[in-house]
Amino acid sequence: MKNNLSLWGLFLLAISPQLFNGFYNPGLLAHPVAFWTVDILTLAAMPLLLYGWGRSRGLFTNQDLGLHFQLPGRRQKVIFLGAMLAMPFLVFYGFWFLTWLGLYLDYRFFQKGAEDFVFDFSMAVPKQGMEKIIVVFYFSITGGLAEEFYYRALPRLLFKSNPFSRVLYLLFSSLVFSLIHWEGGPIKMFVTFFLGLMLSGAYLLTRNLWPLVLGHFIANALLFSGVKLAAPWGS
Repeated sequence: MKNNLSLWGLFLLAISPQLFNGFYNPGLLAHPVAFWTVDILTLAAMPLLLYGWGRSRGLFTNQDLGLHFQLPGRRQKVIFLGAMLAMPFLVFYGFWFLTWLGLYLDYRFFQKGAEDFVFDFSMAVPKQGMEKIIVVFYFSITGGLAEEFYYRALPRLLFKSNPFSRVLYLLFSSLVFSLIHWEGGPIKMFVTFFLGLMLSGAYLLTRNLWPLVLGHFIANALLFSGVKLAAPWGS
């Protein structure tokens, strides 16, 4: 019980900056030193500190989180390799499919069909040069590692292993993943909820976090680099 309460406390502490950064990031963007200081502290330093603290207190091991390469049996090896190959495509193309679907539904039912957001991290990416490469890499690695740790691995430890608890885990982790993207608007929340379902489902199937980290990293790298897919019905 004590460990479970500590895990809940760690989880809530971990997600709190991302729940509230939509309030302060738009203002900080005009002050680059402040923006990057806060972002590095909350999305790079904080996940490392929480990971180290959790391990030192015995709240989890790398095996518990799925941060391992122990693949007993041929079936696990095939699943792992298949997931490593498939996840970058599934996350990237899944993002665009869900974005198109969200825009269509928004237009169909609300007569809008346009994204409505307070802040998007792409606004912080330089237009070109080495600075752009560095920022894209930073957003990709922090998204891949920190968000998969926060929204796939940690929530799994909060729920039991029976079928009902797995369904709760899928819904809960996806809902929280959607909520922390609220500043991106309702379409971004729609997209991230269903992406969260896919990623959490893949985590349950593979019991390994590395395919998700890789998929998230590559998809973020492409998205923040400006790679876009046109909707099949045209713009």
